[in-house]
Formats: sequence, structure tokens, C-alpha cells
Amino acid sequence: MVNYELVRNSNWKIKMSASANPKLKVLIVDDESDIREMLSFSVKGAIACDIFTAQNGEEAIKSLKADEIDLIICDYNMPIKNGGDVYKYLLESESNCQYVLCSSEGPEQLPEFSNRSHLIGYLEKPNLIKGLREIIGKFKTTIPGAGEASPSLYIPVPISLLLKLSNIPSDIYIKLTEGRYVKVLNQNQVFDSNDFDKYTKKDVETLYCTSMAVDQVLEKIQAQIIELAKSTSLPVLDMNMKIHGILISTFRVYGLQESFIPFVEAQVKETLKICSKDKIISGLLDKIIKSKDTYIGTHSFMLAAVSVILATKLNWASDGPNTKLVICSLMHDIFLDENATNETKLLCQQMVDDAFKAHPQKAAELVNKITSMPPDTGRIILEQHEIGEEFGIPYGTHINKVSALGSLFSFCHYLVDSILEQHSAGSVNQASLFNKMEEISEKSIQYKKYLNFLKEVQLFN
Repeated sequence: MVNYELVRNSNWKIKMSASANPKLKVLIVDDESDIREMLSFSVKGAIACDIFTAQNGEEAIKSLKADEIDLIICDYNMPIKNGGDVYKYLLESESNCQYVLCSSEGPEQLPEFSNRSHLIGYLEKPNLIKGLREIIGKFKTTIPGAGEASPSLYIPVPISLLLKLSNIPSDIYIKLTEGRYVKVLNQNQVFDSNDFDKYTKKDVETLYCTSMAVDQVLEKIQAQIIELAKSTSLPVLDMNMKIHGILISTFRVYGLQESFIPFVEAQVKETLKICSKDKIISGLLDKIIKSKDTYIGTHSFMLAAVSVILATKLNWASDGPNTKLVICSLMHDIFLDENATNETKLLCQQMVDDAFKAHPQKAAELVNKITSMPPDTGRIILEQHEIGEEFGIPYGTHINKVSALGSLFSFCHYLVDSILEQHSAGSVNQASLFNKMEEISEKSIQYKKYLNFLKEVQLFN
């Protein structure tokens, strides 16, 4: 039997003699584009290399045939040849490429990996980031002279996110000019409201970490969420609103992180429990307003509460519809600017920019990529602002043509924005609120039905 370890080490030395500083080639293979982006981002932040990607096993094998790939990080479950097929190709072709398996199942459970000669690591889904740095470190030790990543690649970290994290997970830089960054904060330094105000006054919304430190930032975010979830000093609602703020900030800046999906699923369950537990909706809405959260946080949790109570009145109350409504409430504004205000008012006054117009579609696309999300959830998010051909976005669909849950969600969205508008003006008056809802309900039979049931609910004491 050929000792693949000796062959591989020998060939690495031959390759090294051709160039003192080889540019390594890393192939990332996954059928989810967000995971490919996340892994590519993390690898490039850890080692100097060229990144190639493939979305299935067949594409990966073509890349291996076309080029001398040094490392492949490969998902197992994919359409059109899986990760096992790719690994078998490496063995049969006697390639020098080293292989990292990404799967919820370990290599010992997969017969294709009985021969471990090319396997240097295993990343257990969904926690891909944590183990990647260790594997890359191991990979670098097999290649003498492998280059470190350039620290000149800087990744944005919003100051609002730093405030939520408190202790800074890595050195932080400010951008002076294109390509010129200066360190302003040290790792483990406390970032408090005074720091936030200082940078806000300077019109600085974003600071930066190096690409090599982004894993530390993401791990710190996860640790902060876990710490909040264990807290006994915070009311359950406040704790969930804080976690929600951290999650949407993370997704907005760094995209969909698979290792964060369990946190999303846990928060949906907790929020559904909160909305279902409080039979007196007025008490829950009062708590949400008093939380003094951001517009997006207050709006999202109030939308979850109102849509669940109205679905209950309509006898739609079951785990399926209620779960969808809560998911949509928490995720629908994930790509809105954190400083956003009343959406419906902006929409009706036609004061929206392209980013605002695109936010329902971007949020729907993100939710659709999470395989554990119930079907049609993305569609409901997409219909959040479809309140008529004159003002509706992104398609201007007639109210009567949207889905049943979509119309309920858009109705509740309009209602919540109206509540928050009245609250910002001083006080909420239920009679004037219902009068305002009468106006929009003239456009839709469904809206009239929702309004009739809404009038049976005491929203505020």
C-alpha cells in the first residue's frame, strides 16, 4: 500500500523548490452560497491564498481536474455528486490535495472516509467557524513557508454592534482614507455609551477589524448571546429584544452565518411563547414600548404580539401560522438601517430610497436559505409592504391578491406603525387608531375582516 502521507510531503517539497512563496489554492464546496462566502472569507483572513468555489461535487471534481488545488473544504450533502464522491476522486487520482469535511455527520459515520490519508479535518455543521481556524493552522504546518493573510484587509464593525458586545473582541481600527487605517481601540477594552456617543458625534458609524480577527468577532457575538440567554437579572422580553438586536446587526453586516441559525430558532420559540403566554395584549404591548428599544426592535416584537393575537381571534391560532408570523416579525426588517423610523409613513409619503425598496426581498431571500424555516415564510416577508398598487413595494401588488397570512401581516404592520406614530406624538388613542385603520381597510375585504376582529381586542388600557 502506498503511504500517501510520505508521497504528499515529498510532493510539497518539490512544489516548494519551484517557488519560495507559493500562492496556495483553496477550493470551497457547498450548495449554499452564504456558506461558501463565509468559509471563503474566513480562510482568506487566515492564510494567503487564491479561493475557488463550487456549488456541488461535480463542479468540484472539474476544478480538481483543471487545477492543482492544495486544500478543499467540502460539504457532504449536495446535489449532483456529494462530498464523498469528491473524496473518492482524490483517492483514485492520487491527488496531493488535502480535504476538510463539512457535515453534521462525522467521517466515522461515512464509509467513503474509511481511508483517512487525505482527510486533515472535520467541521461539524452548523458550527463551522470555530473549528476552521485550528484546521487552517494544521494545514499551514504541512506547507513550509505558507504565507500569512495580509492584515491590510479590513472588515466593518458597526459601533452599534460594538456597544452591544461591551468588551471588544479584537483590535479595532478607524478608516482615515482609502487603504489607510489607524488602530483606535485595543482588544478586550470596554466599549460603552460614552465611546458610542463620541464616534456618533464625529459621524462615524463603522469601525473596522482585520480580516484575521473576524472569527474572534463572530465568536464574541455568539458568547454574548449565550451570556444574555443565561441572565437571570433581565426580564425575558428584554433579554430576547437584546438578542434580536445582536442577531440582526450580525446578519446585516456579515450575512447569513450558519452557526447562528440555532440562535434564530431558539428566539422564535421564545418569542412565540411570550406572545402566546400574555393573554392580555395591552400588558405585553405596554412592556414592549417601555423597553425603549430601537424602532426596529420595538416594531418587530410589537408586530409579533399583534399578529399572533389577531390570528388567535381569527381562529388561525396553531403552531404553523403563529410560527410563521413570529419569524416574519423578527426577520422582516433585518436589512433596514438601524436608524429607521416609521416605515409606513415613509412609504405613503414616497420618501424611500432603493435600499428601502429592496429590504423585503433581501430579507425574504435570507429566510428562504434557512432550511428549517416553514414554507411560504419568505413570501409573507416579501408581502409586508404590499398595501396597494399606489404605494406597495416591491411589486405594487393589489392587496386582495396577496396571500392570506401576507395580508394579515401587512395589516398588522400598518397597525403597529400607526401605534408607534401615536406613541411618539405623546399618547395612543384606540378610537383614533381604529379610525385610521378604517381608511386603509376600505381597499380590502380582508382588511375589513381583520379590523372587525381587532375591535374586539383591548390594545391599551
